[in-house]
Parts: sequence; structure tokens; C-alpha cells
Amino acid sequence: MAFLLVGWMWWQGRTQSVAPIADHVVSKSTAIATAAPGDSALLVHVIGAVRKPGVVRLSTGSRVADALKAAGGTVSPKAESSVNLARLVVDGEQIQVNASGALASGSTAGKVSLNSGTLQQFEALPGVGPVLAQRILDYRTEYGPFRTVDQLDEVSGIGTALLGQLRAHVQM
Repeated sequence: MAFLLVGWMWWQGRTQSVAPIADHVVSKSTAIATAAPGDSALLVHVIGAVRKPGVVRLSTGSRVADALKAAGGTVSPKAESSVNLARLVVDGEQIQVNASGALASGSTAGKVSLNSGTLQQFEALPGVGPVLAQRILDYRTEYGPFRTVDQLDEVSGIGTALLGQLRAHVQM
């Protein structure tokens, strides 16, 4: 059994070739945002109760408030309360704005996004309290965006059993 585990870990850590992606992204409104090599711009997908949903281009260090402004603003003042306007955005993330004002940023269909979830959203997960929720945020800050749900296992305090429990409640 140990041999299988070591083999699996080796397989996951190997270098992999990655096919190049297209140099542009097409948003719902068919606007094209091209990212030049070495550009420090972030591309963020804003959906839900905004005037112009789609992919928006932001500068590094931008906040959710900047993403909403780039998407034409919210359709109602109540929708603005569904996201943390002060949170820093992460390249490639999706921000969902809920028209009813219920907390939506970092969650879709009841699942918390590992890359944009808030401390409160992580605390609400089964088996996760305030200390573990903070460790998840600290891990994301130190190592950058999660690439897989399995990376949660690298957070101190999350073992195989808890990871199995969390799979149904988190997403990328």
C-alpha cells in the first residue's frame, strides 16, 4: 500500500507539459481582452446582478469593488452587499453577484470557492472553525491560488477524513 502511495505522490509531482492557450478571452458581451506577455493585468469573470457581465481586465492589486465598476456596476444597491467589496481579486477568478443581497462572492450553488471564499464562508464549512478557516486563507496568501481541491490537504489541520468531508462543499 505504501508503494502505491509513494507512486501516486511521485506521479502528482512530475513536470507536465502544458499546451499554450489562446492569447485572448471572449466575455459574454463578446469584448476581447488580450493579455500581452509580461503584462501585470488580471482577468476576472464577473457574473450575476451586474450591468455588463463578462470578463473584465483589472490592474494588479484591484479589489472586488473595482471589478464591479468595470462590469458596469450592480443592478441594485442590495446586490452590492452580496460581495466583499474590499477583497483583493485573484487572476482567473469568478465573482458572482447575487441580486437578493445574500452573500455570493466565493460561492456558487452552495459551494465555497477555495480561491475567493471569505473567512466567514470557510468557518461555515463542516469541521472548519475560525482557526482552520484562517489557516486556509493564510495558505492561499502564502502559496497563491489553489489549483485543485486536493491542495486543501496541505493546510495544517486538514487531513484525509476532513478533506473527504469538504469535497462536497468547496470548488475551484
